[in-house]
Amino acid sequence: EEIRAMARFAHYEQGEPSKVLYIKNLSDKVNEKDLVMTFIGFQEDSKDNIRFRLMKGKMKGQAFVTFSDVATAGKALDVVNGYKLKGKPMVIQYGK
Repeated sequence: EEIRAMARFAHYEQGEPSKVLYIKNLSDKVNEKDLVMTFIGFQEDSKDNIRFRLMKGKMKGQAFVTFSDVATAGKALDVVNGYKLKGKPMVIQYGK
């Protein structure tokens, strides 16, 4: 609800389930290590490693995190969406 209260995210939708999560509203201070520390708890030993892609340039403040399957990505979205990382709540949607 805190995310929807922000004017620019008033029409927030999670999107169609996917194994890729699109993260926006990241602080300029967030680095890839911060993303790893936030999402590594969702890594399963028997599955492919989670992949992280922190964007730069015009897409700064955004990232993509790819999980081994849709179910794990869904768990991560449910738990982490809205989590304040370095002072800003992350806004997470399923990626395409």
